[in-house]
Amino acid sequence: MTARLVVLVSGEGTNLQAVMDACATDKLEAEVVGVLSNRAEAKGLRRAEAAGIPTEQLVASGRTRKDYDSDLA
Repeated sequence: MTARLVVLVSGEGTNLQAVMDACATDKLEAEVVGVLSNRAEAKGLRRAEAAGIPTEQLVASGRTRKDYDSDLA
């Protein structure tokens, strides 16, 4: 069974790229189905968009940590 992954990114997205590469070469039996970031400027979001993976920004400002974690889940 192929796992469906949502990846959290905060910067360049190099770890995301490694996961996408592993999925593409069947080193990881998974599919990246979404990418989230708390930073709108995270280049990892652009990397995901270029690969056709849906992205979402979840900004933490103005919320308690508990509310942010709840929304993230």
